Amino acid sequence: MECPVCKQETPRGKKCANCGTDPMLAQKVLKFSDALYNKGLMKAGVSDLSGAVALLSKSVSLSKKNTKARNLLGLCHYETGHLGDALLQWRLSLRHQPQDNPAEGYLAQLTKTPKQYERQADAVNMFNQAHDYLKHESDDMAIIQLKKAVELNPKFVDAQNLLALCYLMQEEKDKALATLDKVFAVDVNNSAALRLYGMAAPGQRPKLDTKPQKKAQSAPAPAALPRYSEPKHQGAAFPIAGIFAFIIGAICGFAVLYILIMPSAIAEKDMVIEGLTSKYDQDTSSLRQSLTDSGSKLDEAQVALSENELRISSLQSQVLSMEKMRKVADAELRMANGELEEALDIASKIDTFDLPPESVEQVASIVGTIKPILLQRHYDAGVKSFNASRFEEAKIELETARGYITDDSSLADDVYFYLGRAAHRLNDYESARIYYQTVLDAYPDSNQTANANTRINQLPKPTE
Repeated sequence: MECPVCKQETPRGKKCANCGTDPMLAQKVLKFSDALYNKGLMKAGVSDLSGAVALLSKSVSLSKKNTKARNLLGLCHYETGHLGDALLQWRLSLRHQPQDNPAEGYLAQLTKTPKQYERQADAVNMFNQAHDYLKHESDDMAIIQLKKAVELNPKFVDAQNLLALCYLMQEEKDKALATLDKVFAVDVNNSAALRLYGMAAPGQRPKLDTKPQKKAQSAPAPAALPRYSEPKHQGAAFPIAGIFAFIIGAICGFAVLYILIMPSAIAEKDMVIEGLTSKYDQDTSSLRQSLTDSGSKLDEAQVALSENELRISSLQSQVLSMEKMRKVADAELRMANGELEEALDIASKIDTFDLPPESVEQVASIVGTIKPILLQRHYDAGVKSFNASRFEEAKIELETARGYITDDSSLADDVYFYLGRAAHRLNDYESARIYYQTVLDAYPDSNQTANANTRINQLPKPTE
């Protein structure tokens, strides 16, 4: 068999002698990545771009060199107005397949349509301005900016969703529903839009067109793509586009709960508890007098006391649960405002016991969304410091990045490899050996495996 990693001939059933990869396992992973790509293609074919993005993201996490999945993932991002994410996927695709890659045509076409790109960049700026207006409770000004944004880019689903929320805040449900229909025309399974639709029309489901689209069978024409230029708010790091997308879910699901419903609900519970506590005191005094007058009423008094105690305990439990939900909302709002470390700290400390299933999922979503962003941020900073020969700074940033690694982190192997490089340059050979060995043992199919093997052999032999 041919090793999928280093292309060396390997006996069937044996690991590759050159890089240590198990060819059979590697082929199974590649086949599973292709299967996810096919499912993602089917999702895109029925305009379920959210579902397609989820499947395609898993596909490229299993096989970084699956350029078909990366190109389609970029097209899905582009169709929903996330130009920064689309550019990232196409660039990564070209890095893995420099020749005969459709991504090259997409990127080249970006330079030929400067006006179209400028319109999309302006739409992003207007979306950001609208978000600032909402934070200052200027929903009328926000609506004006969002209308301009969707006029410049009708497929900008984040702007459409935020516009629908503004209409809901002004109790214009018909306008909100009409706006959400435009979102479903682009992405039939957009979670933020579905949540907003449930707020605008409780108990109803939107009429979704899930008939396969011809454009899903092949990539959209490159001529439809805009010219490339770094957008002011999306930036070169690209994950901030994901933050913008998540702002919609945070505002839709919890702004009303946190700002309007939650405080009044807690206050109402406190009033009920205060009333019951007062009644409990009165009942206790009355029952004690009754016990003095007649011992025959003892059982009845004890039952009444127990019932009141149970009611108070139940209400106190409800207040505790409401406080936890308030923390969930606080974490989501902080995440929406870019306070990622604070949001992660709050979410990580929430005890999800006795929380509703949806709140438990929200906590998991916060943690699962923020950790990859912080991992990418500190990894990029660590690599930048390493390339600038600031090895102590690189070590600190990469150690911080390691704290955000999860089981499905695609950067884990790169983090450990660069930690080994930094320790190597600082002459900490023992630590460098541990980091390189971690890449070899924990990530045998990594694209850093060969590099780690080379570097570990360059280390001085450990002393006896």
